[in-house]
Amino acid sequence: MSLIHVPYKGGPQATTDVIGGHVQALALNALEVQPHVRSGKLRVLAVMTPARSGIFPDVPTLAESGVAGFEAAVWYGLIAPAGLAQPVLARLHAETQRALATEELKTRLASAGGEVLPATTEQWAAMLSDEKTRYEKLIREARIQPD
Repeated sequence: MSLIHVPYKGGPQATTDVIGGHVQALALNALEVQPHVRSGKLRVLAVMTPARSGIFPDVPTLAESGVAGFEAAVWYGLIAPAGLAQPVLARLHAETQRALATEELKTRLASAGGEVLPATTEQWAAMLSDEKTRYEKLIREARIQPD
């Protein structure tokens, strides 16, 4: 299989071009493609996460599809300035966790294609560190340079 990178400024135009038949495939986050998948305009071939997605549970991972060692996921988190006072940080974290635990927010995020994965501040910091290390290695090994 051979792929050609077609640069886009964002997901909407890339999605339009796939739906219109101008481009054969795209890699995009579930939040952007889910409405088009639901309407039948797009079909998800694989998810790029290590495990199957709760959003598309019947869709295999890339590894299950024969492309081992590839992973790319979109995540969102709440980040504050480094010097934020600990009591304020603790309160923000507690209130965020409380909100993420509500069925209303879980349902709203799930309907938009999001999966709620609450974490401690230590888990979040570790995940960010792991992502940084992983992408530094990828950039170095692939000799990726800025345009």
